Amino acid sequence: MRTIFLRNLALAAFILIGNLAYSQGFVFKVLANKGANQVKRATGTTEGLKTGATLKTGDQIIAANGAYIGLMHKTGKTLEIKQSGVIKVNDLEKKVAALKTSVTSRYAQYVMNKINEEEGGVRKNYRSNMSVTGATTRGGDGTISFVLPEGENKFNIYNSEVLIRWREVEIEEGSDAPIYVVTVKDIFNESLFTTETDQTNLTLNLDDEAMANESNLYIIGVALKSNAEVKTEDCAIKRVQFDENPDVKTELEALLAEVDQSTPMGKVIMATFYDENGLVIDAMTNYEKLIKENPEVVDFQDLYEEFLAKNQMVTADKDEE
Repeated sequence: MRTIFLRNLALAAFILIGNLAYSQGFVFKVLANKGANQVKRATGTTEGLKTGATLKTGDQIIAANGAYIGLMHKTGKTLEIKQSGVIKVNDLEKKVAALKTSVTSRYAQYVMNKINEEEGGVRKNYRSNMSVTGATTRGGDGTISFVLPEGENKFNIYNSEVLIRWREVEIEEGSDAPIYVVTVKDIFNESLFTTETDQTNLTLNLDDEAMANESNLYIIGVALKSNAEVKTEDCAIKRVQFDENPDVKTELEALLAEVDQSTPMGKVIMATFYDENGLVIDAMTNYEKLIKENPEVVDFQDLYEEFLAKNQMVTADKDEE
């Protein structure tokens, strides 16, 4: 009896130690999740996969059809899963081992911190009580307002593709939808480009031949076609190369060499870098591309809302819609 007791005690201790070891460490964390995905734990249980969840050695991901799963390894390296089926975490560990640890890891960790941010023990959800400036708030008093941080009228940008967004103007009921005239000028107030749109946003390509100017400074204005007096204040954007800030330039060049910007996680990483280094328009451009290409990934929308709130670009409560 004593032998059986000792054997059972040893077995129980072995199981307890194994469970403790399993519960203490993680291999991956889930950065983004779309679809009815599951995780089969090494302990034998199966549960729904959630953003912020940890994955450990021995676990298996059960990816549904049309799945998208963004993962961050404990070293900060990132992986994406887009195919359905059963994927072993052990196999993902081998895959990630071939990737270099780099500056990308720091921005991936920043994204994870934002995703896991809580308020009163509940994960923050900016869309639950806020709406994007421009979605419900309209310009008044004969003005149109850009969707940019309040109190700013000059912004640095790095990329040639620039998204400009403004608030919709109020119109009388039954009137035609407003048409906006967008004008881009150089520092000498000479017109470089003019176009019309019925949207409240426009993407400019500063590499276009018409946009060429030695100063790399662009003055942008939006006016109502039917009444030119209803307009924005001028917004100035300046293309920068960070020659005066070599540390930022080095970090940016490293990211551009490492990050695949055609992937969702690549866009998230770059948007985070731009936001952290004062390139608000570049960050907004990346986030809007990300959401347009991945409309079903709620986590990306949450990150964008957090970015807008941080930069004071969210002004209306959902209840006001």
